Amino acid sequence: MLSALDVEYVGRGPRRSVSGRLRGVFAVEDHGSPIGFCASGLQGDEALCGGGFAGEIGALYILRSHQRRGAWRSLMGTMAQTPLARGCGAAGLWVLNGNAVTRAFYGALCGEVVGEHAK
Repeated sequence: MLSALDVEYVGRGPRRSVSGRLRGVFAVEDHGSPIGFCASGLQGDEALCGGGFAGEIGALYILRSHQRRGAWRSLMGTMAQTPLARGCGAAGLWVLNGNAVTRAFYGALCGEVVGEHAK
C-alpha cells in the first residue's frame, strides 16, 4: 500500500474526506521513497469534540523497518503545526487497548487516556 503512495499528491495540502471533513495528509520519505503517512483534521466523534478535542488524528503509519527512528515523532510535530491543528486546542485519536507500543508512544508525547470505546 505505501509503495503506491503519491507523495506529490499528498503534499498539495488539505482536502475534504469522504465524510466532508477537512483533512490534511502528510507523508515522510527516506531517500525519496515513502516510509509513512499520517492524516489529521477536524474531530468526527461528537463526544470527543464536546470534551474539547476539536482535532482528530485519523491515521499514523510508519513502515516497520523505519520505526523507532523518529519518523512518528516528526509526523506528529508536522500535524501539530498545520493550519488544521492551529485552530484546535487539542486533538484526539483512538488506539486499540492491546496496542501497548503505540499507547506508550503517545504517553511519551504527554498523551493521556480520556475515554474508552467498546465495539
